[in-house]
Amino acid sequence: MRLFNNVGFIKKDEREFDMEKYNDLAVSLQNLRNVKEKGITIVKSFQEETFISYMHLWEEALLVMRTLERMGACKGCEVVIQCRDVENYLYAFWASVLGGFIAVPMDVSNNEYKSKANEKI
Repeated sequence: MRLFNNVGFIKKDEREFDMEKYNDLAVSLQNLRNVKEKGITIVKSFQEETFISYMHLWEEALLVMRTLERMGACKGCEVVIQCRDVENYLYAFWASVLGGFIAVPMDVSNNEYKSKANEKI
C-alpha cells in the first residue's frame, strides 16, 4: 500500500480478488456479507484503528437503510449524509447504495460555506 497526501490505495496487482467482476456496489457488498475476517480498517490516528468486517458493514447498512425507508426514503431519493465520524458515514453511504438512494455527503464543519449549502437543502 502506498500513501500520497493522506490517501491510501492498493495497486491492482496486490488485490486478493478481482473487483472487475463486482461492477455493482450493492452486489459487491452482498457477495461479501458473510465475510467476518475481511473488511475496512478506519485509521483514526497513528495509535488507533477500527476494523469493520464486511459482515458487520452489511448488517449496519441494512439497519440504516430500513430506518431511512421508514422515514420515507425511496429508490432515487437524495439522502443527505452528515456524520462526524467515518464509521457512521460508511453505514449511511452503504445504506444509500443498498436502498438505491442518492447519497449526498455534507461537510459537518462549521463555516460560512456550510451554512449557505445547508440553506439550499
